Amino acid sequence: MRRPPRSEPLSGTCMHSGIVASARSCLRRVVRRARGRSMGPVIFMYHRIAETICDPWGISVPPARFREQLEHLRAHWTILAMDELVSALESQSLPNDAAALTFDDGYADNVLVAKPILEDYGIPATMFLTTGSLGIPSPYWWDELATLVLERPEPARIDCEAGGIRLTAQWEFQKSPLPELRAWRVSRMPPPGRRAQAYLSLWTTLHRLQAAQRDEAMIALRERLSPAPAFSPENLPMSLAQARALTSAEIAVGGHARSHVPLPVLSESQRRAEIEGCRADLLCLCDANKVPGFAYPHGEWDAATRAIVIDAGFAWAVTTSAAPVNPQSFDRFALPRIQVEDFATDLSAFR
Repeated sequence: MRRPPRSEPLSGTCMHSGIVASARSCLRRVVRRARGRSMGPVIFMYHRIAETICDPWGISVPPARFREQLEHLRAHWTILAMDELVSALESQSLPNDAAALTFDDGYADNVLVAKPILEDYGIPATMFLTTGSLGIPSPYWWDELATLVLERPEPARIDCEAGGIRLTAQWEFQKSPLPELRAWRVSRMPPPGRRAQAYLSLWTTLHRLQAAQRDEAMIALRERLSPAPAFSPENLPMSLAQARALTSAEIAVGGHARSHVPLPVLSESQRRAEIEGCRADLLCLCDANKVPGFAYPHGEWDAATRAIVIDAGFAWAVTTSAAPVNPQSFDRFALPRIQVEDFATDLSAFR
């Protein structure tokens, strides 16, 4: 996945556009880099707390593993809410062992699974919601695409036009997903076979489309890959009722735009609708008196997008640049984060 042009400051790509940089956002690699020295403050990025079959972007952490990670983080870090971290950063009083937890996208498992666990541990987190997906009884498109291509047994040959683009792919029958497909992570290894190649090719074609084009393309894929698989409620975006019940003493909400389209590909008016509309949605839906934080969809941003985030009333924003926070040199509207994946929690190198 190519980054946007370098004419303006850009963040790292996010886990969905992790072909370029998300390997460095894996906590395992951060552990190795941390050996023998202090990392400095870190904002950790989660997406799902769930068991999944194929997870090409490494966004799912099983609940038991999540508890292990929280045990370590609570023992070795000073865990702050994002507002507290940003405030301490601005006042130059941020502890070197400070950490904050964030969750992207707005999966139902965030409220059904992650929230109770976080509250058990008394650990704060900010959950960034894609408001246009809330209450929609269908999965996020990247999850549906992974299920259609990587997990279903039937062979397929696709060659059609939809959403103003041409979709082409082909793969053979499989009885069940092979171990190499289950273990495949886009950021760390090449596609193992034709199904993985097809998934990555289709994902790359779809991810920079505008929402209406992308929806049309997904409809065409569903028609050619029927019957559509069933998704359990925890694998879907939050319902409206779940989003309304999300905030608590530990859980804050943040904005993640309305349609999860990379914002730099949109016109200024479209970007404003995505960013300002998302904040308005959350203020109304979650009955929140403030929604201070924003996470750039796909981690993609530029100077114009940053300015709109500020104009919309957000107080800070996070990227997916895989790095600790530098208290001596930071932009509170481009704070880096490190993605957490599912791996054995040998985190003794951290503190």
